[in-house]
Amino acid sequence: MVKLFTILKKRMRHKMVLFNAIILTVTLFIVSLLLYSNQKAYILNSSNEQMQLYLQDMVDLLDLQIKEKQLQVDLALDVARDQLLLNGELRRDSVGISIEATNQETKEVKEVEIYSLYSGDIPFYNDFDIVDKVQNLTGQTATLFQKIEGGYLRVSTNVRKLDGTRAVGTYIPQNSPVIQTVEQGRTFKGRAFVVNDWYLTAYEPIRYNNEIVGILYVGVKEKDLNYLKEKFYEKHYLTSGYPYAITHEGELLIHPFLENESVANEKWFGKMTRDKKGMVANEWGSKNEDEAMMHYFINYDAFDMTLAIAVPKAELIDAPLNELRNIIFGGLIIILAILLTLISIFVNRQMAPLLVINEQLHRVSQRKDVEPLTMDREDEIGTINNSLNQVIAGNESTTKFAEAIGEHKFDVEFKALSEEDVLGQALLGMRKSLKASAEENKQRSWINQGHNLLNSIIRANQDTITGLCKAFLPELVRYTDACQSGIYIHEQEGNHQYLVLRGAYAWGQHKHVKHKMEIDEELSHSMVDQVFLEGKSILLKGLPDNYVNITSGLGSANPNHIIILPLLYNDDVLGVLEIASFNEITKVVEEFLTQTAENLAASIASLTTATKTKLLLAETQNKTSELASMEEEVRQNLEEMQATNEEMNRKEKEYLTRIEELENEIKKLKE
Repeated sequence: MVKLFTILKKRMRHKMVLFNAIILTVTLFIVSLLLYSNQKAYILNSSNEQMQLYLQDMVDLLDLQIKEKQLQVDLALDVARDQLLLNGELRRDSVGISIEATNQETKEVKEVEIYSLYSGDIPFYNDFDIVDKVQNLTGQTATLFQKIEGGYLRVSTNVRKLDGTRAVGTYIPQNSPVIQTVEQGRTFKGRAFVVNDWYLTAYEPIRYNNEIVGILYVGVKEKDLNYLKEKFYEKHYLTSGYPYAITHEGELLIHPFLENESVANEKWFGKMTRDKKGMVANEWGSKNEDEAMMHYFINYDAFDMTLAIAVPKAELIDAPLNELRNIIFGGLIIILAILLTLISIFVNRQMAPLLVINEQLHRVSQRKDVEPLTMDREDEIGTINNSLNQVIAGNESTTKFAEAIGEHKFDVEFKALSEEDVLGQALLGMRKSLKASAEENKQRSWINQGHNLLNSIIRANQDTITGLCKAFLPELVRYTDACQSGIYIHEQEGNHQYLVLRGAYAWGQHKHVKHKMEIDEELSHSMVDQVFLEGKSILLKGLPDNYVNITSGLGSANPNHIIILPLLYNDDVLGVLEIASFNEITKVVEEFLTQTAENLAASIASLTTATKTKLLLAETQNKTSELASMEEEVRQNLEEMQATNEEMNRKEKEYLTRIEELENEIKKLKE
C-alpha cells in the first residue's frame, strides 16, 4: 500500500510539474510572440519609410540639377539671339545653291536647294563664327537651321558627331514636334534628342520679312553623368547598400560594379517599369552569391530613368529581427528554466499547496487577472508561494512594459526583479536598443526635413546672392535653434581678395552690417578667413563671455558655441557660413550644417555663373551700341565727303568753261 501511494505521488508530481511547465511555456511564448509581431511590423514600416526618404533625397538632387540646366538654357538663348543680331540685319541671297541633306531620323539623303541667309556679312551656311561665339560665352551648344522642303537643315553648328566632325548637313523632318511648334511661330523648350544625346533645349524661329526661314537653337546636356556618378558613389546605406540608376530601356546608367550592363530581360525590371514606385526583392545586384536583396525604386521621367537603392535584406530586415528574436526567446528559455526548477522544488515539498498554486498558474496561463496568494508560512511552501507571487507581479509588469514598448512608449518605468532577472534585463536591453534606433530615425528625419525646407528656400530664391542670404538665414537660425548667423562671400577686386558679409541675422531680425575683410593667403587674421583658406570647419564649445567679440564677426552677444563652415563647391571655397548658439552644437546638428553648407555653395556657384553671364551679355550689348554709333559717324563723314566732291566738280566745270571762252577770245584777237 505504501509502495502504491509512493508511485501515485510520483506520477502526480510529474504531472503537476509537466502541467505547470506547459502553462508557463505557453503563456510566456504567447507574450513573446505578441511582442515580436508588434516590433516586427514596426521595424518593417520604419525600414520602408527610411528608404523612401533616401530615394526622395536623390530625387531632390536631380530636380536641383534640372533647374540649374534650364536656367543655363535661357541664358544661352539670350546670348545666341544677341550674337545673331550683332553683325547686322538679316538678309538672303536671291540665287539658290544645291546641297545634300540627310534626314536625322531615317538617314535618307536627298538633294535640296537653299537661299543663303546672312547676319550682316556673315553667312549661315558652313560658317561657324556665330555658334562658336555662343559656345565661348556660355559653354553650351548652338545651331543655326535653315528651312528646306520637308524640314529644317543644320547649316551651322558646334554640335559634334561621334567622329568629332560638326553635325551640319542633317535636317529635322517636318513631322517632328519641335518643327510643328516652331511653324506655329512659338519657341520650343524641352527635352530633345540632338544628334547622339538628350539635351534641355530651346528652338526659336528666325524670321525674314515676316516669314519663318530658320531656327536658332541652344542646348545643354540633360544629364551631367560624371557629377551624378560622383554623388551616387558617395552614398552608402547601412553596411553594403548602394544607389544606382537604370534607363527605361534597361541599361544600367550608374552602378558601382555593373555599369553599362543591361537588365531589360529581368522579370523584376518589368515591375519597376509598370509600378513607377515601390520595392522588388530578388538576388540580383549582390556582391555575395545568392544573397537576397531589396530594391527600393522610383521612376524619374525627367531623365527617362529609374532611381533605385539596393540593400541586402539581411542588413535591412533580418539583422534587427534576428536581434529582437534572440533577445525575446533567449530570455524566454532562461526564465522557463528558472520557473521549472522552482516548480519542481515546490511539488516535491507538499502536494496540497501545489494544487492551489496550480490553479493560480492555470489562471496565469489563460492571461486572467490573478491575485497573489496569501500563505502565512515560513517554510519552502511559503517561499514558493512568494516566488509565485513574484512571477504574477513580474508577468503583469512585464506584460505592461511589453505593451508600452509596442506603443513606442520608451519612458515607461520598469524595474527588473533583480540583477539576475534575465527576461527583465533582456527587455530593458531591448528597450534601450529600440529607443536608440527610434532616436536615430528621429535625428535622420530631422536632418532630411531640414534639407527639404532649406532646399525649397534655395530653389525659390535664385535672383541674387543677397536675396538668397536674406531668405535663407532666418530659416536656418530658427530650424537649428541658434541665435545668430552670417554668410561671407568671396569676392575679388583687382589683385585683392575679400570676404564680404552678404547676410547677417540675429535675435529674430536681419542685421544690416557692412563687414569686409581682406584675405592674406600667407596669414589668417580671424577664424573666418582661416576657415576660408584651409577649407575646413571649426567648431568652438564652451567659450568665455568675451570670446565672440574677439574672434567673430556676428556682433556683441555672448553665445558659447560657434561653428564656422566653408562653402565648398567642386573643391573651391566660395565663402564662409558662421553660426552662433547658446545651445550645444551636437554631431547631428554639425552633420546637418555641413550638408546644408554644400547645398548653399552649389546654389551660390549657380548664381555667380548666372551673374557673370549677365555681365557678359551687358558687355556684348554695349559693344553693339558702340558699333552702331561708329557706323552713324562714318555715314555722316561719307555724306560730307560726297557734298565736298560735288562742289569741287561744279567749280571744275566752271573753270573749264571760262578757259574755253578765253581761248575763243584769244583766237578772235589773233584773227
